[in-house]
Amino acid sequence: MKKILFLLVTVISLSTYSKDYSVNIYTGFQNGNWRIRDVSEKESLKNGAYHFSIEIEKELYEHIYFLGGIAYENGYKLKNSQGSYDIIPLYIGGRYTYHDGAKWNPYISGKIGYPIFTNKKDINLNNKEYNGWANFALGLTYLDKYMMELGYKQHITNYAELNDDYDVRLFSISIGYRLY
Repeated sequence: MKKILFLLVTVISLSTYSKDYSVNIYTGFQNGNWRIRDVSEKESLKNGAYHFSIEIEKELYEHIYFLGGIAYENGYKLKNSQGSYDIIPLYIGGRYTYHDGAKWNPYISGKIGYPIFTNKKDINLNNKEYNGWANFALGLTYLDKYMMELGYKQHITNYAELNDDYDVRLFSISIGYRLY
């Protein structure tokens, strides 16, 4: 809980003291596989998961931006069991844009954070030991308002029954809009 409060206070503080920041919203779809590392148990997800996120973006230097945000990813359903869950990642990150002010502007971004697991059903994830979430994406901005991203995501925690690493690796596609 302390980590969550620290991330939220950081994001709010940076947005309060900055003059040049923007708010971005994204939605999209992701699919991939999950695994328990040392047991060689690996499966695709039954269905893909949908995500929605809102983030604050602050320009630090020319072409370099700080990101802070919160997301909601729902519908993680495992194929070989009835297990399912949703996550709420809180994250910080960075973005490098190729050329500010261009009509079409490519960028690269990386985000790391802390996922909160919710709606767990028939899966015993122990997120008290350790927990992580990461996203790496290549994107394109059109008219400095509309965004599209192709990304790779991963979240990791502990599978309590076997006391082993559990992770999910996903490819995602997102569309976004810069509010201001």
